[in-house]
Amino acid sequence: ILFVSGAESGESMDVLKQLHSRHVLTVCEYEGSGRSKCVINFVRDGGNIKFDVDMNKAHDAGLKISSKLIMVARALHNDASKAGK
Repeated sequence: ILFVSGAESGESMDVLKQLHSRHVLTVCEYEGSGRSKCVINFVRDGGNIKFDVDMNKAHDAGLKISSKLIMVARALHNDASKAGK
């Protein structure tokens, strides 16, 4: 597990690119527009902290995400072309 604070900085992006397709669960806290570069991304939603799950990045890293975790995620990103692979 790797937690990256400020996941869109140049140095953080380099680290995340190096970890692409390795068996590492990347967790970020990215608030900007667009999607994070991590499997799990924490976001502020009103007065709460919630998280999004990127199933494509999980698949690329060879990770399986629990259905229980998926059910409580704020958003789920999934590319249908990778489904079932």
